[in-house]
Amino acid sequence: MMCKDRATHRVVVLAVDGVIPFKLSLASRIFGTARTADEQPLYEVITCTLDGDSVVTAADYSVAVAHDATVLATADTVVIHPSEAMVKITHPEALPPTVSHSRRRFVRLGNCCGV
Repeated sequence: MMCKDRATHRVVVLAVDGVIPFKLSLASRIFGTARTADEQPLYEVITCTLDGDSVVTAADYSVAVAHDATVLATADTVVIHPSEAMVKITHPEALPPTVSHSRRRFVRLGNCCGV
């Protein structure tokens, strides 16, 4: 199921251990500030982790988010930032089923300023 309000595009950011905190904030800053001429938001940005628990960043702290990977099934676009854990999730069998399902239904997968 994609975002119900077609005027608002849902972007889901998947945070994984080792993410650079600055990069984790980019999708929200880029998409979250975009507005229509009458100031309505064009995007809804939601951040999740695979299990809903905190992620350990590449800095000296963790980040807690409100959602687990089940919200990936509602995404119009999925953003996955590079991290020290990317090796763990780059193999298709390591991705949660909702990400694999999203790839089959042509949801955009993106990476902001990553390598």
